Amino acid sequence: MVIRTMSSLRNASTTQTFDHASPAYRSTYTLALTGRDWSPPPSRPAPIFATALSHSATLPTESDFDRVTINVNSEGACEPRYDEDGREVDERGFPATLVPSGALDPHVYPRSDLAPAIGTEFDPSVQLADILDAPNSADILRDLAILISHRGVVFFKHQDILTPQQLATVTKLLGELSGSPKASGLHIHPLTSDFSESGEFIGKISNEREANGAQISFADERSNFASAGWHTDISFEPVPSNFAALRMHTLPPTGGDTLWASSYAAYEKLSPAMAQMLEGCTATHHADMFKEQASRYGFPLRTEARGHPLNVGDHLSASHPVIRTNPVTGLKGLFVNKSFTKRINELSRDESNIVLEYLYRLISDNHDIQVRYRWGLSDVAIWSNTSTQHCATFDYDGPRGGDRAVSLGEVPYYDPASRSRKEALEAAYAV
Repeated sequence: MVIRTMSSLRNASTTQTFDHASPAYRSTYTLALTGRDWSPPPSRPAPIFATALSHSATLPTESDFDRVTINVNSEGACEPRYDEDGREVDERGFPATLVPSGALDPHVYPRSDLAPAIGTEFDPSVQLADILDAPNSADILRDLAILISHRGVVFFKHQDILTPQQLATVTKLLGELSGSPKASGLHIHPLTSDFSESGEFIGKISNEREANGAQISFADERSNFASAGWHTDISFEPVPSNFAALRMHTLPPTGGDTLWASSYAAYEKLSPAMAQMLEGCTATHHADMFKEQASRYGFPLRTEARGHPLNVGDHLSASHPVIRTNPVTGLKGLFVNKSFTKRINELSRDESNIVLEYLYRLISDNHDIQVRYRWGLSDVAIWSNTSTQHCATFDYDGPRGGDRAVSLGEVPYYDPASRSRKEALEAAYAV
């Protein structure tokens, strides 16, 4: 038997899922990937991730997402194929989904899921600085990138010894080790005005106008609707972000939580007809507000290459698929956001406005696909910008700030053969 990634099996004539393997085989690979022993269920129920998902059905856990990437091909594996960046691709040239190595062993790096659809928190004993120093740090960080790509966002508590430079290093390596193109590095935000404190690739999140290198809009520009802030980082760039990390060094006594929502789960709330229509659409994203802020407050707009040769100039606009495939997981999710998405290109303006408002509400109005995180001092969040959106909560007084690093991925694409998360789990559990 040969382990294959899901994307490499999409066009195979005969495939088997993980559940077709022997119990001993399944136990070996479940333990390797999740740190948990596999045990057969007492009976085989109908798939719980059917289209008509019961409200009482158990939602996927971290171990379920690990299983999604396991397939067994009875006909044997093809020779690996690679693109010009050295990334493995499938028979059609799309990136092959990644399989974890087992280096991020849950017994060594304990963690727990915060919500069924999104969010995993590591035990405070897990320190990112120690992971960087580990002899197998590359394997651990690659597996961490895979975990983040499935779970959306992960949290590390009390990262007191982690420096801003180490935060940037972790973020950059997550992208590199999970297959980012060679031309993609760390992003330079167009409003980053001063790099003297922490280096040019480390941004500042601050609610103080005078903060050195601050990148976030000011208090007098906030909407009265808290949900207006939902966004995916820098989706206005031709090559947007895949991973972002934030370490909070200044917190108010209470408030200032951040929410994340799963784009995978938002996609799954679409009717089949709506999903099919949107899978053929693109949308324009732009950030004209940053140019206005730069002019108003005297910030220089960064017009040089912002982490990728395509992210250059003062035209802060790009067109991306409305439904996007995550190259790490092979799963598809909704890729529009209220802050930067302005128009679905294939629809009339009136149609676009109505559809976009509905899609925004799929994110903001569904708390079952969200996780809300209460920050502690020196906590770190790392999230997938490919498959999540996030929103800060401005319910506090006093300073709130942190160090931020953003890595760049690929030009967004939609793979017609990609699956929803439910479809992938159904296939993994199929008889």
